[in-house]
Amino acid sequence: MALCRLSGTLTLIDESPAVGTIVTAQMANFPTANRNTNRVFEARTNQQGVFMLDLQQGASMRIIIRDLGIDIVATIPATPTTTLATLMV
Repeated sequence: MALCRLSGTLTLIDESPAVGTIVTAQMANFPTANRNTNRVFEARTNQQGVFMLDLQQGASMRIIIRDLGIDIVATIPATPTTTLATLMV
């Protein structure tokens, strides 16, 4: 299973870092019968508002950042790295 590192820098409206913000990712459209095995990936931003998550390439993932009102579904690219900004385009 090849992984892609998803990263991003989160900021607040005043452009200060969103410190300690939780970013979660979970497979989208996961079969109902297997919901108990659907792992939730979670990261917390550091003092600069930076987070990183290693996610499976090609997976359709729901990425949620509740504190900032972000809730998207995106396909993780078949590359070693990507950014949240790229997935939100």
